[in-house]
Amino acid sequence: ESLPKYKRDLVAKQRVLRAELQALQPQSGHCRLEVSRTEIFEESYRLVMKMRPKDMRKRLMVKFRGEEGLDYGGVAREWLYLLSHEMLNPQYGLFQYSREDNYTLQINPDSSINPEHLSYFHFAGRIIGIAVFHGHYIDGGFTTPFYKMLLNKPITLIDIEGVDPELHRSLTWMLDNNITGIIDTTFSVEQNSFGVLRVHELKPGGRDILVNEDNKREYVK
Repeated sequence: ESLPKYKRDLVAKQRVLRAELQALQPQSGHCRLEVSRTEIFEESYRLVMKMRPKDMRKRLMVKFRGEEGLDYGGVAREWLYLLSHEMLNPQYGLFQYSREDNYTLQINPDSSINPEHLSYFHFAGRIIGIAVFHGHYIDGGFTTPFYKMLLNKPITLIDIEGVDPELHRSLTWMLDNNITGIIDTTFSVEQNSFGVLRVHELKPGGRDILVNEDNKREYVK
């Protein structure tokens, strides 16, 4: 039975991507890492952040400290899986689950409480890139808006439904109904960050611009 067209397109894109990545892999040399299982996150962070981009494209050779055995791909696969499990753990504060009943991840808006958060996000990007380049899985997945932001593609209202159904319903209702005299909303959003209420403007001066029937589509966009 033939696959639906969108799945055939995806398979074709994966083949092209795999061929392009394979062409970028150096013909010689290895990317060697030795880490402790108990300190896999911090040790991997220190090692990976010192690497040059071209080194990360070399064949992975990973060793867990104190363990014997050569890496024929299985150890590297396990390293990436275990590391991503730690790296994407919401307890680290970099990422959070998009909602309580959904385990897709998004960036934690309070991640900046860690002064090194941007460096850790850089590290996370490198690890995800290594996994994609070498064809390994990571222990986690992200929201559609997250992927769209990586690809610099516009986020649409339907993308919000899977992340925040209540917000999606509210914005849909706003578009479908006359809101004159009904809502008292401005071009700003509030965020409670560790007990401190922060206001983020959606456009310059947004906290002083009321949403009305004429500009509601701009607000939703």
